[in-house]
Amino acid sequence: KIDSSNASIAKSMIELAQLFENELQDYQQAINTYEIYLQRFPDNLAGGEVYLGLYHCYLKLGNQQKADYYKNLLNKDFADSRFSKMISNPASLQQMH
Repeated sequence: KIDSSNASIAKSMIELAQLFENELQDYQQAINTYEIYLQRFPDNLAGGEVYLGLYHCYLKLGNQQKADYYKNLLNKDFADSRFSKMISNPASLQQMH
């Protein structure tokens, strides 16, 4: 039951961070939510989706150094993921929508 509960919490936290990021464009609050997620679930990075979110939010806030940090983590730890491909080929983002 604990595993199921944690999975539900993890999913909800990512959805909340994405809501801040994409719907409200409150990038700082999205970063805060993603960072709390990383602290709570360091072994569950959603296939790199958390790093992609952090990369995008830091980029929107003009913090290139932090954006590059998460881009590098994504490319290193999830090189073959669709999230890594989104960073490498931003045009692919348009094709997915």
